[in-house]
Amino acid sequence: MELMKGRWLKMPAESAGEMGGACDVKTMINDMDNEKSDRQGMTKGPDADVNGQPAVTLVKKKTGGETLTMYVAKEGKPYLLKVVVVGGDEPGTMTFSDYDKPVKVTDPPADQVVDLDKLGGADAGTGTGGGPDA
Repeated sequence: MELMKGRWLKMPAESAGEMGGACDVKTMINDMDNEKSDRQGMTKGPDADVNGQPAVTLVKKKTGGETLTMYVAKEGKPYLLKVVVVGGDEPGTMTFSDYDKPVKVTDPPADQVVDLDKLGGADAGTGTGGGPDA
C-alpha cells in the first residue's frame, strides 16, 4: 500500500470496470440506497452552506457513537453535496461538486503512476493472483 500512496493507479480496463462505482456518483448513491436502514431514523438538521450552496442537512445518530450527516442542495436539483461521518470505525468526509459538467482528463506524469499489471504479473490488477501465493 505504501508504494501506491499518493500515486495514480494504472490497471487493465476489465479491472477498472469493477471500480467504476467509486467514480460514478449515481452508482455510489444507488449503493448507499441499498441499505435502507441507513436512511431510516434520519432527522432534518440545521440548514448549512456547502461551498456557497445552500443545503438542507439530514442527520442520523447510529449505535456506537457514529453520526451520519448528508447535505442536500436546497436550490435547483436536490443533489447530494456532502456526506460526513463522525465517530465509528470509518469517519470521514466526501464532498461532491460540478454535477453535469464535462471532465477534462490529463495524463499524470509517468513517475506518479503505478502500473498494477507490472507489479505482480499479468493478473495483478484483476485480483486473480500473480503473487507468490497465487
